[in-house]
Amino acid sequence: MNLRIGITQADWKIIQATPKSITIKEIAEKSRLSRPYVSLRLQKLREDFKIHISFKPILKKLGLKPIVAIYPLNKRLLETYERGTPYTISVSHLIKSTLNGLIVYAYVPEEYIDDYLAVFPEKPIRVYSGERIVKWRPDLSKATWYRRKSVGVNWNMVKELARDAEYIEEDLSKIPVDSLDMFIIKEKEKWAYTPLTKISEILEKSVSIGGMRKKASPQLLEYHWKKHVLKAWDFNQVKIVLPLEAAPITFHYIRFRDEDSLYAFLHAFSKNAVYNSSTIILEDRASVFAAVKVPCAEMVDFMKFVHSLGVDEYSFEGFMDTDIILRYTVTYTMLKRGKWYSPLELLELYQKG
Repeated sequence: MNLRIGITQADWKIIQATPKSITIKEIAEKSRLSRPYVSLRLQKLREDFKIHISFKPILKKLGLKPIVAIYPLNKRLLETYERGTPYTISVSHLIKSTLNGLIVYAYVPEEYIDDYLAVFPEKPIRVYSGERIVKWRPDLSKATWYRRKSVGVNWNMVKELARDAEYIEEDLSKIPVDSLDMFIIKEKEKWAYTPLTKISEILEKSVSIGGMRKKASPQLLEYHWKKHVLKAWDFNQVKIVLPLEAAPITFHYIRFRDEDSLYAFLHAFSKNAVYNSSTIILEDRASVFAAVKVPCAEMVDFMKFVHSLGVDEYSFEGFMDTDIILRYTVTYTMLKRGKWYSPLELLELYQKG
């Protein structure tokens, strides 16, 4: 199926060059386009095509775990999220035949998961606790094709890539981070190519908990960038907006037969298919919670592929409805002297202003 996104061939080269490019200069070199042209097209991709390029950290290195919680929808719970809750990343309306609910994503310090869930007035129906998030990598994507301003997925290539998948050992050791590191990460998550000089200006204008203002020169931020932040960097994530009427976001829990099947799914689909929105590897190391935007016309191909890998358990968790979408970030104010505040401590600090 063709999903029209409107970008040019040169834009596609830029997108393929971004995941492992720290600077616009690196994108220009990899795409063989001029630096001024790349800068101009990045701005256009962001503003006109709503293509978001963000710094993606490895959460485990920051001492954070991805959590997905599913709740029945009620006014009291929604109002709690609308006021803002520590460590919550997103809240969306979840719909399926047996549930009118909310699906909540959060990045929570490993030691405070129970405390985080206890903050809310309702108990979740289900909680998925993860270890690692895997996103689409356009620079590695052999299964995603581009032609005539449209994109799609070659499912035969997905199957072929699954056969060749291998486990890659990763160093996920926790690194020391402080509030300046997190401020840089927060701004780079908004746009990966925001310069440190601009981030220094933003920091000076920001107010932390207690009304205190922080300052940091671009030189100091450069030190933190190289010393800590880059050690937590996974890659730059590219989000392409696909038409929801053709490719609605759906949620799936999958427990594979073994870890080899898991690696095949992660390599062939999660990293290679533009249809992957977010795949969370769960704690048991053979399961995932996947948010996907597979076109309706290709959902059968997706299900056939998943089945071919060997699945012990599967649950369709529902569709995302766009009438409720709340988005937040984990901010530098949640850290003190390199340690994460507990959710309760943060709520008390917020109430004090």
